[in-house]
Amino acid sequence: MTRVKRGPVARQRRKKLLHFNRSFSGVHSTLFKQAKQQRMKALRSAFVGRKELKQEIRSLWIQRIQNGLLTILVDTKYKYSTFIHSLKENKFLFNRKILSQLTIVDRTTFLKLVNQIRA
Repeated sequence: MTRVKRGPVARQRRKKLLHFNRSFSGVHSTLFKQAKQQRMKALRSAFVGRKELKQEIRSLWIQRIQNGLLTILVDTKYKYSTFIHSLKENKFLFNRKILSQLTIVDRTTFLKLVNQIRA
């Protein structure tokens, strides 16, 4: 069997990884072993961060709906949870994103929706 020299392939692999870590500080951008570990950690953190972003945006929508309910209604006993429950009971298929947009952009439509559900 012939001998295979893989110097250029290994160098390309290391060069690609170090190029990925170019913006990292210290040995995480220069030494291959530490750079490899830091890259794995960065990719794992990026994955978790994408999931957390979705949770934060959903909670922002919920806060906007709650604020919209508080500013429109004088009755403070009417809560967000009862509003969402009554939406589902009356078969209104609005998601939280659309409801939060209604509270910001078109308050009169949101007020009509709330009054129709409460009646």
